[in-house]
Amino acid sequence: MRTCRISLICLVLTGSVLAAGNIPYPNALEDANVTLSSMSDGQSESLMLGNGDLYGVVWENNGGLFMRITKNDIWDARVDTSKDGPMPKVDIATGKVNGPGGAPPSYKLPYPHPRCAAVLRFGTGKPDSGASWRCIRGAPKQHFTLADDKKKAVMQVGGSGGASTGYKATFSDAVNASALHFTLKGSANASYYVNVYNKAGKNILATGWKKSP
Repeated sequence: MRTCRISLICLVLTGSVLAAGNIPYPNALEDANVTLSSMSDGQSESLMLGNGDLYGVVWENNGGLFMRITKNDIWDARVDTSKDGPMPKVDIATGKVNGPGGAPPSYKLPYPHPRCAAVLRFGTGKPDSGASWRCIRGAPKQHFTLADDKKKAVMQVGGSGGASTGYKATFSDAVNASALHFTLKGSANASYYVNVYNKAGKNILATGWKKSP
């Protein structure tokens, strides 16, 4: 069994259509261009909530909803000296210093730094037998739709020529990826490329840019 992940970049030159709901101040929201294509990753693709002091990050993982919360005055001021090595020694008689010179590794670490206060999980979540998707290249106007079985994804991006967006699918261990089959289609003015990496991170397939079928 081989576990693979796919980096899929799709280039579409037509405008994307985003659904409009019954929201207050729609014009102000449209001008701010606040969009969220998905909440699949707590580090790079999530929903930010907060009031300037207490804040949280919300994302989805394997059918469960997670929230990492913290507060502006929660910091870790400890300095990690585990890699600094022994302290230099001074020969008092000769004034010679023996031992490592220069700044130790701990001097380069960003201390103090903020810490997470707690992580909440809503729902038990379900084992993922498909693939998890996250955005790896964003565009000012984009939209991403994933089918319930996670086997079909639709990407849209709007803007001038050259605008692009991309998503990565990471297969779970439950998926037998010994044979991969792709079916792609897009608008006439779209191009795409697909990269496939094995579990060790080696690129085993790179299609290069191709016109969308």
